[in-house]
Amino acid sequence: MALGSSTAALAGPAPAPVPGAQATVGAGDTYIAQPQANFHDHYIGLDASGALPLGSSGVQVQAGASYHNEAQHGLAILRDGVEVDGALVWQGAIGRFGGAADYSSKRVEYGLYAEAFPARVITLGIRAGNVTDGGEQRHYVGADVVVYPWHDLALASAGDGVSGGSSRTVFDASMRAEYLFSPTIPVSAYAGYTYFHEVGGSTGYVLLVGLTYYFGAAGAHLEQRQRTGVDAWGPLPPQQRFP
Repeated sequence: MALGSSTAALAGPAPAPVPGAQATVGAGDTYIAQPQANFHDHYIGLDASGALPLGSSGVQVQAGASYHNEAQHGLAILRDGVEVDGALVWQGAIGRFGGAADYSSKRVEYGLYAEAFPARVITLGIRAGNVTDGGEQRHYVGADVVVYPWHDLALASAGDGVSGGSSRTVFDASMRAEYLFSPTIPVSAYAGYTYFHEVGGSTGYVLLVGLTYYFGAAGAHLEQRQRTGVDAWGPLPPQQRFP
């Protein structure tokens, strides 16, 4: 991109909200490692999600499902897993907030989150909620920042803390980048890194890469799709989505 067009993208007005239903399908590869504990886990997954506005009320229903194949290296464990999630969100020009829940055979998560759009180039988010795993309940809080250097590139960072129950407190920090190749052929690629630390225990990291195809909102940029469609951030810290 030329310097002139990049500067215009940074200074331009906020895009108008995109009306109508939107959806995504994607595929990703995730690697989790705790070297001190000699733990290595690998996921290959598929996912689909959708967002449906309820008339002109500003309320939006979101739902999704994902399938993954898990391989725990060194333990000869190979298994499949399915997750389903849903959210009820109020969407406005200056931000959105809502409640969401995620269910899998291993755990149930639920919480509240909010995002603000103080400028075209930035999104600020907070979240808090509970994770129930094996009858044990834990609590989490987190925050994130998303910067859009131009309309089709998102650079995100987030931090979370999870505590409660008999398990150790976990802190994580993550970075993620997503690029939409074309608004008219809406395929994006993303990559991310998460570092996590168990207080009094080991540290580890999560690496992920994947592709997403967007439906609906014809001609919309990534920035518009992320702010008005399916919320990729959601109510749950990234490390906690994995065992």
